[in-house]
Amino acid sequence: GGVGSTTLAVNGSALLAASGTVDGDVALCDAVLQLGNAAAFLGLAPDRDLADLVDGLDDLGALSTYLSHHRETGLRVLASPRDPRDAERIAPDDMSRVLVSLRRRFELVVVDCPPVLDLLTLAVLDLSETIFVVTEGITPTILATSVFLELLEEQGFGRPRVRVVLNRHSAIEGVLPRRMVEEELGRPVDHLLPDDKAALAAVARGTPVVMSRPKAPLSAAIGELAEGML
Repeated sequence: GGVGSTTLAVNGSALLAASGTVDGDVALCDAVLQLGNAAAFLGLAPDRDLADLVDGLDDLGALSTYLSHHRETGLRVLASPRDPRDAERIAPDDMSRVLVSLRRRFELVVVDCPPVLDLLTLAVLDLSETIFVVTEGITPTILATSVFLELLEEQGFGRPRVRVVLNRHSAIEGVLPRRMVEEELGRPVDHLLPDDKAALAAVARGTPVVMSRPKAPLSAAIGELAEGML
């Protein structure tokens, strides 16, 4: 939480949707059920969301009517509940059924998860082919990430499925170098993304940074990350 996971989920899925790399359509599901904002990162204001879809689970043939369309990239977005109180009505089984339905319709489904290992998040992880753990090179965050990775292994999510993403990396004082991060985590960093203030400006405009600044180092790094989603 707070380490840029939504930025990476939005930009990675948007880039894949726009590039045509994926042989089919791409969907982004915002599973941060309380105050998720993936749609806002894309400048979208959905009138239907995940809670509405759960209410209509008996009519999954109308799945596309619950998704927002980001016209610039072609990405389809299933937004988190507009009313955070609706999160209480979404059970882990509901989330599993939604993701299975999305997977049948789309070639690639990217899910933005909250930073907790509750039953709902575990339901998402059970259906995931690859799990990206996003962290930042700050000592308290890395210590928490180390514990989180151990919990994932205890739950049966071993290293072949888990990728470590070191986000907002820079050489400023207080940011741990990659080597120290890897020593603390006891495993290599799979993806390193540089700190770039352009990401904040892109969020403010509701435009993915990979679209507004495609040649920026951050956009290139997100491109490499997106390849890891395939």
